Amino acid sequence: MNESKRSRVLLAGFGVLCTAALVAASLHRLGLPLTLYTWIAVATCAASGATLALHGARSIAVFTAALATCLYLAVPFPFQRIPGVEAWTLFDDVGGRSGWAITPGLRFGTDGPNTALLETYVGPLEPNWWHQAPHSPYIRDGNERVQSRSVIRCEYFPGVLEMLPDDDARRTVIRCLTDPENRLRVHQGLLLTCLYVLQFPPGTDRETWWTHHKDLFQPQYDSILAASLTQDWLDSVERSFLDEVVPDAFGLQLRAASYQEQGTWGAHSDFGEAFMEMQRGQRQPEPRALEMGRRVTWWLDAKA
Repeated sequence: MNESKRSRVLLAGFGVLCTAALVAASLHRLGLPLTLYTWIAVATCAASGATLALHGARSIAVFTAALATCLYLAVPFPFQRIPGVEAWTLFDDVGGRSGWAITPGLRFGTDGPNTALLETYVGPLEPNWWHQAPHSPYIRDGNERVQSRSVIRCEYFPGVLEMLPDDDARRTVIRCLTDPENRLRVHQGLLLTCLYVLQFPPGTDRETWWTHHKDLFQPQYDSILAASLTQDWLDSVERSFLDEVVPDAFGLQLRAASYQEQGTWGAHSDFGEAFMEMQRGQRQPEPRALEMGRRVTWWLDAKA
C-alpha cells in the first residue's frame, strides 16, 4: 500500500472513530432504534466519518456536516431551538418501556424498570408506543397524563406484586394492566397503589384482600360497565388519605384516574363520556357493576 492510500485509510478510520463514538453516545442516551429506517440512519451516520478520506477541500466540508449530524444524534436537545426540529418522549403502555422520537422521524427506545419482570410472568409483550411529551422551547404543555403514569412504569411496582398472594394473582393483575383496551386498568392501578402505600386494611392480609377484590381485576371492554363500576372511587380514595401525607407517586395515579374519568388525552374517550354522563345524571350506572365497585374495602371505612 503506497503512502497516499495509507494516509486515506488512516483518515477514514479516524473519521469513523469520531462519528461512531458520537452515535454510540446517542444510543446510550436515547436507546436502541425502533424502526428499520432509524437503524439505517444510525448506521449511515456511524460510517459517515469515512468521508474525511475524500479528495480535495470538500472532504473537510462533508466530514464537518457528517460530524454535526452525529452530534445532533448524541445531543439533540440544543437543536430544538431550530424551527421544525422536534423531540418527543415516547412510552409503551404494554411493556412499560420508554423512548424518544426526534426529527426526522427517528425513534429510539429502551426497556423500562419493570419490562423484564412483566415478561417473566406473562411472556413477551409487544410494545404499544405513544408520544408522551414534546421537548421544545416553543411548546409549554401537551403532555399525556394517563397511560404514561401506569403503575407498570413505576419503580415501586415490584413491591405491589409482592403484596399479592401468589403468581396466579400476579399474572391476573399484569394482564389487566398491560391490556390497552381494558377500560378499568387506570383505576385498577390506582387501587393497587393504595394497597402499596396504605398497606392492608385493618383485619385483612394478602390472602383475604385478594379473595375479596380479585373479581375487580378482570379486563373490562365495555365503557358503560367500567364507568359504573368506578363511580365514587376517587372520593373514597381521597377519604382514605385524610390522616395521611399523600406521596407524590400516589398523587400521579390519582390524577391519572381523574383524567381518565374526564376522557382527556390518553384516556379512553368512551369511558370518559360515559363516566361524565353518569356524574351529570344524564345516564344511570349499570346496577350490578355499580354494586361490584362498591365491594372495595376502603381504608377509612375499615378503620371505622
